[in-house]
Amino acid sequence: MEIDLSGGDRRFPFILMGNNESGKTTTLQGVYLLSQLCLGKQLTDEELASIRPKIGYFNKGIILSATILVDEAEIEKLAKLNTLKKIKDDFSENNQLNLSFAYSFVNSFCTEKRVMINNKDYGDKTVTTLLDYIQNHIPEIVYYDDFMFDVANKIRFLKTAAQDSNKELTQDSLLNDKKNLLWHNIFNDLLIGAHKHQTGGKTELDINFQRDVVDCDDEDVVDQRLSSMNNYLNSVVTKDWEDITGGKTVFDSFSIKTVTGSNPNFLDYCLKVKANGRTFSLHERSKGCRWFFCFKVLTDIRTNRSKNGTIFLLDEPASNLHIHPQEKILQSLQKLSGSDNNSVIYSTHSPYLIEETKVDNLFIVRNEASDCDHPKILCSKISQLDNSSDEVSRSVEPFLQKLVMNCVKHLGNNRKERFSRLYNFIKETGPLADSIEKAINLIQKIL
Repeated sequence: MEIDLSGGDRRFPFILMGNNESGKTTTLQGVYLLSQLCLGKQLTDEELASIRPKIGYFNKGIILSATILVDEAEIEKLAKLNTLKKIKDDFSENNQLNLSFAYSFVNSFCTEKRVMINNKDYGDKTVTTLLDYIQNHIPEIVYYDDFMFDVANKIRFLKTAAQDSNKELTQDSLLNDKKNLLWHNIFNDLLIGAHKHQTGGKTELDINFQRDVVDCDDEDVVDQRLSSMNNYLNSVVTKDWEDITGGKTVFDSFSIKTVTGSNPNFLDYCLKVKANGRTFSLHERSKGCRWFFCFKVLTDIRTNRSKNGTIFLLDEPASNLHIHPQEKILQSLQKLSGSDNNSVIYSTHSPYLIEETKVDNLFIVRNEASDCDHPKILCSKISQLDNSSDEVSRSVEPFLQKLVMNCVKHLGNNRKERFSRLYNFIKETGPLADSIEKAINLIQKIL
């Protein structure tokens, strides 16, 4: 599998299209896994099992590699680190840094791992220094296969003083639950975003929810900080949801509230939704509303976490939303891509999530493997396709549909005009013209 993102416009999303089982999800997962390796992560046994072929006895090697474009100024910075001086002269003419992670397998078990820099083995010390440098200079890469997750009734924090004095409290099951810890990070993102929102988008402060809210003894300060978080949350979510639904909303506002508990060492919070004078939990709202809330929390609000920007890998976002909301989500993804060093790569089957004018950002993904044990996933820019097979023809259908849809829009100022002119244009085709005529009659009744 190989994907080349150079030449595209990073201010717009990179979009992967392809049939079912074409390898779109595998491509996104591969990019994410490789990014984790570049940040120094060690693969677990489960992750090693996921990258090797599913045969009884695998006795070959697997190489995961990434090529990073590096300018002259960056090369000079690398050379100033004593451990990395020796790799300066080894950069290729086009200033590319290639990192290869090679794994050797015997009887399906990994027996050796090596990290190569521009196809040379420089040793562990040089590799560690380079990976540490990369970690501090490249965008964070996150992968979401879905945005639907349950919001717990309570989100629990433990005061720092109690962590040191009572180790038993640190073992609390709710405190250590993965979903609870996810919300720890989200609350931190919200507090940082709220401060940026108040100060015009920039902050030099070291902001931390645990220290600045949970451990803060000034109740007035805590109330002000929670209020600013709620205002920021609603500025991001509520306005855009109203835009997506055409002004119709199923809530008035979101709010984070403190929950009184029996143990003063714990601070619990809940997320509530106000609508028509009543208060609900988020899980009582529609699936589309919950999806959109999680989408905004894990994208727009999530950008507050990384100083170097974020690359979002999204697997079929908005697939459960209607046509108009999907078009609005495309605008939201375009806005996300064009801000603060962020980029978006996502897969889709929907023509409503495709920007047809940015052809160098559109990829067709297909698996040309003859069997499951030897996958051959190809990611080709739609502008460079040279294969006219049935699979490729089916893969580009969402793109072609988007082109046709845009052509139809020019036939009139509204749906009625467009259908009428379309009917006159294709009335000789028999059954299709009859269908168009029925649609026109229906539109006349509705409008």
